[in-house]
Amino acid sequence: MRDFVDIFMIVKEKKIKLESIKKQILEKTKFMLEMYGKYSQNTTTKNFEQIDKLVVGEEERLMIKPLPKGFNEFLDEFKDFLKEITEELKS
Repeated sequence: MRDFVDIFMIVKEKKIKLESIKKQILEKTKFMLEMYGKYSQNTTTKNFEQIDKLVVGEEERLMIKPLPKGFNEFLDEFKDFLKEITEELKS
């Protein structure tokens, strides 16, 4: 969960639109998958439906500060973005 909060904070601070960096994400991820076979194997064996199950829960209680305003909306958007990325990587 902390990684998602970090991504949210960076995107918010730098005013980055996820779609504007999608091409770079795909290029770097494809390169990494080609270079390191074990990651490529993971993409075929891991269940990416876990993305849908990502919810704010117990982890929030462990945080020093409350989650930033707008995080839940971002998380919904980011889950959809991750699903798009994984589908494009499969093709």
